[in-house]
Amino acid sequence: MVDHADRPLQKPIMLVEHGVCQLPNQKEAIA
Repeated sequence: MVDHADRPLQKPIMLVEHGVCQLPNQKEAIA
């Protein structure tokens, strides 16, 4: 799920979803 580097179009989408998941579950998101 760390393919956003090759997908500039989905980069913002992945960042948003990852950021939203990183807020409540920062530990699991980073891991």
